[in-house]
Amino acid sequence: MYLLHTVIVSESHCGQHDGAITVVATTGLASMLKYSIDNGQNYFLNLGRFTNLPQGNYRVKVMVTDTNQPCQKVYDHNPLTIDQMDGPVVTNVVAQYETGTQADGSITILATGSGDSLYYTVSGITQINNGYFGQLSAGNYTCSVTDPFGCDTVFTVTVNNLTMVRLQAIAGDGSACLGNVACYRCWPTTSAMYIPSGATLVRP
Repeated sequence: MYLLHTVIVSESHCGQHDGAITVVATTGLASMLKYSIDNGQNYFLNLGRFTNLPQGNYRVKVMVTDTNQPCQKVYDHNPLTIDQMDGPVVTNVVAQYETGTQADGSITILATGSGDSLYYTVSGITQINNGYFGQLSAGNYTCSVTDPFGCDTVFTVTVNNLTMVRLQAIAGDGSACLGNVACYRCWPTTSAMYIPSGATLVRP
């Protein structure tokens, strides 16, 4: 008697016992069978559904419940393996500094993971499939990336502060004379403070 049609295996995730094995019997026979995933050591009347399984190898076997027909079948493709899927992997993080007290810093997180969605969180604010967080002040931020299976990667990102130096001209040519030093206006770029050629920066 042909008892088995196929077996479906679902992976476990990041150490959780959430793997599954579904044994699909030949049409009309499901309720007539006992099912085992430990090579016949234990049989269950569960219509072939095994859940909450950890990573590992399993051997499927089925047996007819009718004692007058003591037929059993070993799955041809044993052993079956439930693989473990890792949690999200953060591939890149970019922290843009805050300028003065303008709360214009940002954090950009790039990550890969299982499932269709990734949940990005920065200090309690969560976004789906979007790892950009703007309007941040300087400071340390607790960040995480979580997949639909509850696996997460947690880390800390620091947004630094770029102090602005504001110089006001008191002479008509746009320079301010402090002793023998002329200070021209300077301004920040995305990576460093730019000072025009020939000028000298005086720090307070």
